[in-house]
Amino acid sequence: ALTATGQDVYISRVKFELGRNFGTKIWNAARFLQMHTGERAVDAGEPQFDPSLLTADDQHILALLHKTISACDENIDRCRFNDYAKTIYDFFWHEFCDWYVEYAKPTLNGGDEARKAERLRVMHYVLSRALCLLHPIMPFLTEELWQGMGYSAMAESIVTAPWPEVLDEEELSAWGVQPESVAYVDAKHATIGLARNLRADYGLAPSQTADFVLRPADAATGEQVRIDRAAYLPYLKADKLEVETDFTPARPMPSVITPLGTLFMSLEGHVDVEAERRRLTEQLQKTEQELASAAKRLGNVNFVSRAPAEVVEQVRSRKRELQEKRDKLAKLIEAMAGA
Repeated sequence: ALTATGQDVYISRVKFELGRNFGTKIWNAARFLQMHTGERAVDAGEPQFDPSLLTADDQHILALLHKTISACDENIDRCRFNDYAKTIYDFFWHEFCDWYVEYAKPTLNGGDEARKAERLRVMHYVLSRALCLLHPIMPFLTEELWQGMGYSAMAESIVTAPWPEVLDEEELSAWGVQPESVAYVDAKHATIGLARNLRADYGLAPSQTADFVLRPADAATGEQVRIDRAAYLPYLKADKLEVETDFTPARPMPSVITPLGTLFMSLEGHVDVEAERRRLTEQLQKTEQELASAAKRLGNVNFVSRAPAEVVEQVRSRKRELQEKRDKLAKLIEAMAGA
């Protein structure tokens, strides 16, 4: 199903492994939800969500679900079945499982029963619609889960269940889904991704924690991050995330500009700063040597005039990559100057 349109279908072991892993992901997500639902009645029909209990993450997943339904409809109408399969694959794995299910865990393990019930209502609504979208390409697994999750009250079989309908912005708004909340969660995900890149740049292992300070783009953003602070910590592998509107580091600190503002990372007490500085300096020296070699080749008239054009272009492209890498390493080392 994921083979691009116009290409011969190439059946490989990797494709089967991809499908197996995705099926396992779906099954585990359903089991997780079933475990936390317990003896509660499951009603995934047409829920009435309580806007006062919907978090920004709830609003975001509901908005993305209906965006996904719309994209699936469009791709099916155009007979672009590979794009249809990729759309629902990306939504279920990367948005529902990687982000939303992880965000849900503190609530589901907490003591606020009203909030827990509302989150379960959202999760069942999303899962039941996702199973319908998946059914044409994964019929047996989705039917098994439809029965096992108790969704047969909606339709005896997923085969006869109605295809999910797209809700427009006004209808979603009636549930409490606000565009600004959806945009905030998009910005949160982007910020977490940039923070992870920053950690990787400085060689922090996944098990190592760090402290972060966010200088928010505006006061409203800062307040939203303060309220949502606990959601960031496990993704950032952070001990602390401070939000300071007027933060100016007393000495250079590693930082990155994000959609939410400038994020600073403190290395103190978390890494061997001298060892990390040596590692980066060695990388910089090696990069400068490779850059000098590429520049020398391009400065050789005989090479430029006689070598095949594609070979010359490869060297030019490599030179540009090395220049970018050199500049990045220099900035990383500079940011450690006061650490």
